[in-house]
Amino acid sequence: MHAVALGRSQTPNRRAFRVVLRFAAGLSVAVHLALIVWFALFGVAEPAQLGRAAPPPAEAAVLVEQPLEQAVFTELSLDLPQVTAGDIGDVRVQAELSELSLESLPNLSSELAPGSTGEGDADGLDGGGAGSGGSASFFGVEASGQRFAFILDFSSSMRSNGRIETLRVELAESLDSLHPGAEFRVVLFADEEDAFDITGGDWQPANDRARSEALRFVNRRDPGGGTEPLPAFEQVFAVRPAPDAVYFMTDGEFRVSGESGVVAAASALLRVRRDARARSVIHTLLLGHRTNDTERAMRLIAQETGGRFQAVGSGSR
Repeated sequence: MHAVALGRSQTPNRRAFRVVLRFAAGLSVAVHLALIVWFALFGVAEPAQLGRAAPPPAEAAVLVEQPLEQAVFTELSLDLPQVTAGDIGDVRVQAELSELSLESLPNLSSELAPGSTGEGDADGLDGGGAGSGGSASFFGVEASGQRFAFILDFSSSMRSNGRIETLRVELAESLDSLHPGAEFRVVLFADEEDAFDITGGDWQPANDRARSEALRFVNRRDPGGGTEPLPAFEQVFAVRPAPDAVYFMTDGEFRVSGESGVVAAASALLRVRRDARARSVIHTLLLGHRTNDTERAMRLIAQETGGRFQAVGSGSR
């Protein structure tokens, strides 16, 4: 009996509990809905109401479709000078030249290899050479340039076999053939102390007056003495600018300041040219008497300076 009564008394309580739960759930839903509506309408406070300064309105950026490289570098400009490949080359050359000194240059030989036509100077000093502007001819030997020097044997042996007459005729023809812009010198040699520059120690213009004065002196002077060309060479190469071409003529063996031998004699004359830092081409002419030693010396001088050797005429001393 008691068990049945207890079971019946619990059933109403359960029903009441369920009713309360449903009511609470409905109330909770209503409250939450009300809160949501309230926050939606009144819950978001404006920045000004919170005492803060409102941030500036954001600006929308419109991007134009273009490659990335253009987008990044369109606004970039650098005021840089344009550099070309030629400029780079000039800078490189200037850098190399700035490190180059005359001491670093090799010791260049003062004499030329056989068959050459001129030589260079390491320090760029005036030295004559092939030159430009005209040509000359003496005993059929052609030379080019603007300045021409004649170193001529006027020793006593030149009286033999009409040599002095031949020399005078050839010199007159050579001077007459010089172009108006050319310059010339004529130096006669005999004994060691008897070298004479008939052109006054300086270059003379190839005009009628200068030619006439030079030829008048040559025609009046009588040959005499020995054969010593060194002083004449020293006179010719002592004047600047040096000659472009030299005509060196003799009729026989010559001795140079006591030195004997072919190489010694030729070397002494070539030394004068080297000491003057000259590039002059020396043409050698052997008039009349020919000996092996003289011819070898004359050939050597011409060969070492890029000149030409020429044997002219015949006869004996």
